[in-house]
Amino acid sequence: MSRHRLFVLQDLKKNQQVILDSEQAHYLRTVMRLSVGDCITLFNGDGAEYEAELHRLHKAEAGCTVKSCLEVETELSVGVHLIQCSNRSDRIETMLQKTTELGVASIQVSNSERSALKLNTNKLEQRMDRWQKIVVEASEQSQRVLVPEVCWRSRLNQVDIQGKGFILHPEAGVEQWAQFQACVVAGETVTLCIGPEGGWSLSDIAILEDLSCERLAFGARIMRTETAGPALMAAVQAIILSCG
Repeated sequence: MSRHRLFVLQDLKKNQQVILDSEQAHYLRTVMRLSVGDCITLFNGDGAEYEAELHRLHKAEAGCTVKSCLEVETELSVGVHLIQCSNRSDRIETMLQKTTELGVASIQVSNSERSALKLNTNKLEQRMDRWQKIVVEASEQSQRVLVPEVCWRSRLNQVDIQGKGFILHPEAGVEQWAQFQACVVAGETVTLCIGPEGGWSLSDIAILEDLSCERLAFGARIMRTETAGPALMAAVQAIILSCG
C-alpha cells in the first residue's frame, strides 16, 4: 500500500471515483510531488485502507480511482477515552497530536474550576476545526484507520465517562494502578481524566467521583498537563504489548 495517506469523509469501495479538495491536491502535487498514475492510500474511519490511483491532479482539486481495499489492524485492542482539562492552546494541540498518534479513541476538552477557557460561538467553531484538523493529520501520519472524535465541554459535569473512569492524581494508592492494568489486559473500555495546569480542585474530584471515577497515580513525579495524556497512552501500549 502507498504511504501517502489521506482521510476522506465518504464511503469507499472498489472502482469508485473520489474527488479530493484543493488542500489535499496541493499536498499531493506540491509537497509530495506526485503525478497522475501514482498511488495513494485513502481511509474513512471504517477500519480499512483503500489504495487509489491518481487520474487527475490540478491545483484546485485532484481525482483518483479506488483500486483495492485492505483490512488492517493498527488500532488498540482497548478503547481509551481521554478527558483533558482546558489550558493553553499550544498545550492542547500537543496533547491532541500525540495521544492520537498513540491510539486514543476520543478526546473531550473540558473546563474545570482552575481552567476556564471562554469561547464564543465563532471562536469555538474555529477552535474545533483546528483541533479536528490536528487529529486527522496525526491519524494520517501514524497509519491509523480511525480518527478520534474531539468534543468540547464547557463544564466538567458534562463529560461522558465511557467504561471505567480514572482520575490522574498523585495521591492515589497502588491498588488503582493494578485495577487499571487489569482493565487494559481484559480489553475493557477506560476513560482517563487529566487535570489542568493548577491541578484538580476538591470540587473537580467530587464531580468526577460522582461519575464513578477512581483516582489513579502514575509514578512518583508530577507531569505537565500536556505530558500526562501521551504518557498514559504509551503505558497502555506497553501493557498491551507485554501481554501479546
